[in-house]
Amino acid sequence: MSEEKSYKPAVLVVEDSPTVLAVIQKALECDDYEVINAKSGAEAIAAANRPELFLIILDVSLPDMSGFEVAEALKKQGKSEATPLIFLTAMDPQNELTFRGYQAGAVDFIYKPAHPQVLLSKARIFFDLYEKGKQIRWQLEELEDTNRRFSQELRERRRMEMAVQESEVRYRSLLELSPVSIVVEVDNKLSYINTAVLKLLGEEDREAVVQHSLLDYVTDRHKEETSKRIARVLGQGGRAEPFETQFARRDGSTVDVEVYAACVMYEGSIGVQMALQDITERKLLEAEWRRLSRMDGLTGIFNRRAFDEIIERELRRAQRANEPLSLALIDIDAFKLFNDHYGHQGGDDTLKRVAGALRETAGRGGDHVARYGGEEFAVVMASTPAEGAMHMAEQLRAAVEGLGIPHERNPAGPVVTISLGVLTLTPGDSVTPASMVEAADKCLYRAKNEGRNRAVTITAE
Repeated sequence: MSEEKSYKPAVLVVEDSPTVLAVIQKALECDDYEVINAKSGAEAIAAANRPELFLIILDVSLPDMSGFEVAEALKKQGKSEATPLIFLTAMDPQNELTFRGYQAGAVDFIYKPAHPQVLLSKARIFFDLYEKGKQIRWQLEELEDTNRRFSQELRERRRMEMAVQESEVRYRSLLELSPVSIVVEVDNKLSYINTAVLKLLGEEDREAVVQHSLLDYVTDRHKEETSKRIARVLGQGGRAEPFETQFARRDGSTVDVEVYAACVMYEGSIGVQMALQDITERKLLEAEWRRLSRMDGLTGIFNRRAFDEIIERELRRAQRANEPLSLALIDIDAFKLFNDHYGHQGGDDTLKRVAGALRETAGRGGDHVARYGGEEFAVVMASTPAEGAMHMAEQLRAAVEGLGIPHERNPAGPVVTISLGVLTLTPGDSVTPASMVEAADKCLYRAKNEGRNRAVTITAE
């Protein structure tokens, strides 16, 4: 077998300008990333399959197709979900095509001329996320290997069951020694459990457990589905596909379990034999992976992808319940001037502090704070009428101003401030997330034109 080739962590830069490419390569060589250059859309699509690729920097303007078309093609291939994509553009940040870029799968924009420190800082963020994701994938692979070994062991146990049917004593001895939790239930009563079951359920008294049905230990949320699965095994005979459920232990904790069930004869009666595997750790790792994929690497709040999911979900909920839904788009005032004066490290620190203030202020159950892109943030407020939305907007504005972060070049005041565009509506069927963002963005534009450090709203049907 040939040895698998090893690759360095790589950034794909889709840029036909030698000057811009040289700036990017010089910035990234500090961390010894491999820079893969593609000068056209076709080259970019082909190069996106490269192993160890953790970031794509894509110019909006290319000789054979637009960057948006390349992003759409990568999105159809599933590449934009697997590898973060940042657009490189000379467009105004408020250009309407920016929203199209995010729809195409981008997670951020870098505006020309690209500052080397900005490039390196963003690359480091996404490389850290890539490394964390790779570690979680490795852990999941290890769990999958364990699961495969368990499946092999379970098949072996079933083979052994056929071999020891003539000797009940030998059969039960094998089950007792098994590290797999095994139960037999007849007429809704646990007729047999092995020692491993006691550890799984957090119990000590075997006789007390045997007086119960397995369903007595299933949490309320999973009880109905688990009951249906067991009844199906009894009704159809044979074996069922593995399914997941959750048990409540005596100490109040819960354990997630994967169940392998089969119909068996036990002491002359038809029953269900079940092998139970603790999958709590696997579920926690899966949940952590999902959480990381929805969080912004710099600020720790929801990212743009999570925002798109949230506003879509809350819009559908508001349409069903005929309830008001509010959206605030937020922009840090004169942030480019701030970066020019205080440096990009100071800019990153400010983004973190502003995000923290927004998150702490919008702390109700129906409020969702996300980084919309660059220095822009968004707050989705479920079941919130116009008056409540403007009250929240003023609290958000005051919270950021109250941080007292110096900003000598801010035309709205001596400290960092924000402008907010607020939309409130009771959505009909024709309303879409894009139309809500567009309306809120118009209000944000007005807030900036009217002097910044303020909130401007519109209430729509």
